[in-house]
Amino acid sequence: MDHNPDVDPSYLKLLAAKRQVADQIQHDPRLRQHRPLMLDCGEQLTSLYQKPDSPRHRFFCQKRFCPVCQLRKQHRWKHKVLDWLPAIENQYPKAKWLFLTLTVRNPPIGEVKQMLTEHMQPAFDRLKERKFWKNSVHGYLRFTEVVPDKEHPDYANPHYHMLLLVRPSMFEGVNSLKQSDWQNVWGECLGQLDTPEAHCKRVHVKPYQPLAKDLSNLVCYCTKSLHQEHEPEGDWLRERIHQLRGVQMVTAGGAFWHVSRQLVQEEAQQAAEETLPQLTDDHEPYIDEDGILCLDVTCPPGCTLHAH
Repeated sequence: MDHNPDVDPSYLKLLAAKRQVADQIQHDPRLRQHRPLMLDCGEQLTSLYQKPDSPRHRFFCQKRFCPVCQLRKQHRWKHKVLDWLPAIENQYPKAKWLFLTLTVRNPPIGEVKQMLTEHMQPAFDRLKERKFWKNSVHGYLRFTEVVPDKEHPDYANPHYHMLLLVRPSMFEGVNSLKQSDWQNVWGECLGQLDTPEAHCKRVHVKPYQPLAKDLSNLVCYCTKSLHQEHEPEGDWLRERIHQLRGVQMVTAGGAFWHVSRQLVQEEAQQAAEETLPQLTDDHEPYIDEDGILCLDVTCPPGCTLHAH
C-alpha cells in the first residue's frame, strides 16, 4: 500500500505486522506459497473497520497466522458475545460469570501440537465429566493461546483462556471452588506429577460499568493470541504455524454452543483445511476435464484426494 495520510495509524501498524509474518514464512518452503496472498490481504483499506467499496477491496487471505485476518476474527467474537448476551441473561438470570485460565508445563515449541492434542484436550474432556462441572457450568467459551516461553527461547507456553457461565453456588457454600481447587482438579485431569497453574476470576457487575463491557474486554483478552502485532521472529514463529496446523483454537459448549456455532464451525473448517496436502514450489496448476483450475499435489498416505 502506498503511503496514504488517511490510513489509520493503528491499521498501518497492523499491516506492518502482517508483512513481517509474510517475510518470515518466505524462508520456509512449506509456507512461502501463502506469502503473496498475505501481502495483498487488506492492503486497499484505510482501517480495519472500513466498509470495502468494491469486491476488489474486499480481499482477505483468511490465514490463521495473518494478523489482519485474526484481528478481524477477534472483533467478530467480541460483537458476537455482545449480540447474544441479552438472550443468555434472560435464559439464565441468576447465573454468574467466571474467567478461567488453565496452563501446563512449557514444552519445546516442536512438541506443542502433541501437548495440545494428547494432553490438554483429553484433560479438558475429563474436566467436563467432573460432577461439579456438570452440575454448575451452564456453558463455556474456550480459546487456546500459544506464546513464547520468556526464559527459554526454544520453548512455548500453551494455555486455555475460558469464559464460564456458572451457577451462583460455585462461589458460595459447599459447592464453591477456590483457585487452589481448580488447580488441583486440573492437575488430576492432566495426570501429571508436576502441578500446573490455574487462575480464576469472578466477573463482577459494577454499577458504573455494564457487564457487556467487562465481557467484551475479557473476550479481547482471550482472543489476543489470534492476532499479535509483535510476532516472534524466525524459527519459533514458523514452527508454531506448523504445530498449530489442524488445531482448533476456539471451542464452545453448553449454553454457548448454539449462539456461537457459526464462528466455532468456521474455526473448525479452517483447522481442517490446514491438514490438506501442503503445496511446494514444484506444484503446478492445471485445468481438469471439467474446466476447473486444480493444483498438482502429492497426497500423504491415507488421503482421499488424488494427484493429477
